[in-house]
Amino acid sequence: MAKRINIPNVTGNIVITVTTTDDESSGGDLESPLTISNITTGTFTTNDDVTITYTTNKPVTKHEFAIKYKGSTTVFSDCTSRIISSGNNHTLTYEAGVLAEGTKNSAIRVTDANGNTAIGQFTLVITEGSVTPPTYTVTRNVMNCTSTGGDIIDTSTSTTFQGVVVPDDGYTLKKLIVSMGGVEYTNEPNVITDTELNGKPAKLITIENVNDNIIIIASATQQSSSSPSEPEVVYDNPSYSVEDYKIILTQDGYSEVFDANNFISSYYSRNFKTVLKDGESYALALFKGDTGSKFRIDGMYPSAGEYNISDNSEGDYVLVDDAYVPTINNFNFSISFRNGDLENQHQLDSDFLDECLYTFNCALPALNYTIDSNSDNTIILDAYDETWYGATMVFIKRIIVRLNQNTILSYFGELNSSTESRKKWKSTLVHELGHTLGFPDNAPYTPTLYSFRRDRSKIYYLQASDIYTLKLLYKEKYNIDISKSQEDIDSQVAASGISSTVAASGISSTTDMSSNELLSIHFDYPTFTNDELYDKSDLIIEGKLEFNRCEDINIGNENSPLILKYNVYKIIPNSVIKGEITNYELKIHISEKLNIEGNNTYKLYLKQFENAPCSLMNTQQRIQMKE
Repeated sequence: MAKRINIPNVTGNIVITVTTTDDESSGGDLESPLTISNITTGTFTTNDDVTITYTTNKPVTKHEFAIKYKGSTTVFSDCTSRIISSGNNHTLTYEAGVLAEGTKNSAIRVTDANGNTAIGQFTLVITEGSVTPPTYTVTRNVMNCTSTGGDIIDTSTSTTFQGVVVPDDGYTLKKLIVSMGGVEYTNEPNVITDTELNGKPAKLITIENVNDNIIIIASATQQSSSSPSEPEVVYDNPSYSVEDYKIILTQDGYSEVFDANNFISSYYSRNFKTVLKDGESYALALFKGDTGSKFRIDGMYPSAGEYNISDNSEGDYVLVDDAYVPTINNFNFSISFRNGDLENQHQLDSDFLDECLYTFNCALPALNYTIDSNSDNTIILDAYDETWYGATMVFIKRIIVRLNQNTILSYFGELNSSTESRKKWKSTLVHELGHTLGFPDNAPYTPTLYSFRRDRSKIYYLQASDIYTLKLLYKEKYNIDISKSQEDIDSQVAASGISSTVAASGISSTTDMSSNELLSIHFDYPTFTNDELYDKSDLIIEGKLEFNRCEDINIGNENSPLILKYNVYKIIPNSVIKGEITNYELKIHISEKLNIEGNNTYKLYLKQFENAPCSLMNTQQRIQMKE
């Protein structure tokens, strides 16, 4: 209702003061505060999808969830992507197993378009669901021997595995490694005992209380062999050239080609020949013992890499079981990639990408990785709230290689800023491509492209030691010689009886090959000197870590999301050495097997992010436990 003011014969200044009230009876419409009501949860088991429904009194733009609400210090996680809304009615869903068992005093926080927030508290009860007795697989990687026993262990029937390994006729068992769940059991009491099979000495494998997948690796050698005969012709004065990361020795029309290393570690060979080309050094190892070469250099034999395998206390260096080429392409080494995603592009410089693929393809004759805009495989350059340089994600039907623009630019600079920067970029991408062949990280030899500590300005191609290892492991695991042409490899595969991708990979026959299931993910992290680690860390603290939850977290952005599953820990600081804490949560990807105990005190070197929990600076210098 309006009021009219009429003052006749004005003789002085006029002051008008107006007071209003929100009077519903007279049609007042002052905006009411944002609220949450009708929160419904219930009791769930760990086998159930957890749903939380609630109502807001007006539209909202953001939804956040806290599994443990502790007042103003609570750290909420954005859960907007999990919300299904109908008007102002909302449903938040977490898949079965994501939220752990227990009674939780939780909260929802919503935000409207004007930045107003409201918090609704509730109790969430999750009980342990019934557990179906699991089944486990037995994977065998054997050469020149036979391994008996079942391929599937149904623990509802029996929790004991027994099998026998017997060498082929004329062979002697050389290596036998038994592991369960990634832990070696070879030397455990009564796991491996002597026996006989068909009148031949053999090994009996017995594992009681099976609780994970079992892998058996065995190889046998011929019982008698003669040393290599001396070649009829010996060449003592070869000429040297370098082409496609290979050293070529030539004399009197005869040539031999050797894969090159960036350098030769004295751990493997104290003698080597260095060949220079275009300012780059390429190294060829020399040995006193016969390597089969007709060339002699200073009375020694050149080697293509046979020196590389070392004893490793943490177990043998073996191919990952979900390498893309054998599991999906059935040993077809021709793979195409798309440069960037379809929706937001995120492309790499095309000349640089071609250069990297060429460098990678030089390693083996059969390698033929190409760019095809129609490919399902993708190479993406984008910004992620993480500390890794690159990540290779292997799915059942495709590969995605991601380069983290944030980290790469911070440590390498722009792609074309310098030759050294370009080599570091290349080292990262070629490294990621190698994961599709089966390379795991942290190779036990040197030089190698599969060490986080490599000099990326020099080691940017597969080293001779890498190529030799790859050929050796494919021979041991599949009995396939990948040093040949693709046509020859196809003939070997056909003759070997490996007739399907399932047989080649060990993927369960029940796996839906049309699904988009993630088989593995591999990260490439930076490493630092002690001074660099201090300087590069946003936050350095000493304190404890308390496991909070397992959660899907978007480390990309709203327009270009990348959602990965993390274990999330609450940071309980004792002291802050550097920086200011703005985020009291730490995320660690579920693939990182870190043994974190709640009672231990750790020194943590961290990177903080605005829209995601903190990350460790890397996985090697990640956490230092304090006494």
